[in-house]
Amino acid sequence: MSLIRRVSLFVGGGRVLRTLALVALSAVVGAAFFLALPAHADDTGMWCGAAWACEAATPRPQAGPAAPAVDPCYLAQNAMRPCTSAQRQPPKPVGVDPNIIGTWELPLKDGPWVWEIHRDGTYRFHSEARDDAPPHAGTFSASNGQWSLKATTGYTDSGTYLIQPPDTLIATGQLGTAAWRHHALKPASSKLAQ
Repeated sequence: MSLIRRVSLFVGGGRVLRTLALVALSAVVGAAFFLALPAHADDTGMWCGAAWACEAATPRPQAGPAAPAVDPCYLAQNAMRPCTSAQRQPPKPVGVDPNIIGTWELPLKDGPWVWEIHRDGTYRFHSEARDDAPPHAGTFSASNGQWSLKATTGYTDSGTYLIQPPDTLIATGQLGTAAWRHHALKPASSKLAQ
């Protein structure tokens, strides 16, 4: 015996009741089938399936202005690639930190290296040691812990610096890290020891 006949016998057997039972059963089966389908958005962004009542999907982004510029080092780090040395360079310092102006000496075995830093953004370097370090001069800048120089010969160097009062400049550059002493502020006892 079919399901429709059983429902009609349960309801009472009349023709009208049979028709109502058939419509109700069809509605239940149709609703169960429709609700069992997964919801998805079609190409126009309209929802199909069980979520039909939601009508439109989230609006699609429209073409707009280009994305903002991003730091290339940030991108490289997040792509698991190391940054190039050009990307790692801090900004070039501007001006000369007043704490660095003066004559600085780096004590070596056979005599000091001498670095004169001038207020006008120039410098001069020479060696009093017997090490054949060539003298050079050029432009110099230092601020916010960063320094850089460019010699008239084309030689360039840059790095970080830290002032340790009363008379020490710790500078890091291409040749490593060194503690330079301010010539005018050296204690008198150090002149006697030399």
